[in-house]
Amino acid sequence: MNEELRLHRTDWLIIQAQNLVKQGLRSRIPSLLFYACFEARLALESFDLNIVLASVSPEERMKILDDCKPKNGIEKQGRKVGALKERYQIFIISVFEALEMKSNFYDFKESKSL
Repeated sequence: MNEELRLHRTDWLIIQAQNLVKQGLRSRIPSLLFYACFEARLALESFDLNIVLASVSPEERMKILDDCKPKNGIEKQGRKVGALKERYQIFIISVFEALEMKSNFYDFKESKSL
């Protein structure tokens, strides 16, 4: 994968985060782990935005894209549309299963406070 080419697709962001974690652990450079966290956060935000957009009619999508630009815009639109929490739960459980890690549930309150 060409690491100089940035894509804003969720799958690319996750793969990039995984690569940064591997490089950070191998080279013992802590900033690479920071960047991995940043890429993972962008992946989650991108995923959220796609869920919100898929939950509304095509006519509403451009307005929602504009409304999501300010700080916490995606989260606000997600609450307004009411599409994120259940799908977020399913997504997180799926990620844990794919990584063969044990998970019970995703705690939204704790996540928000963190």
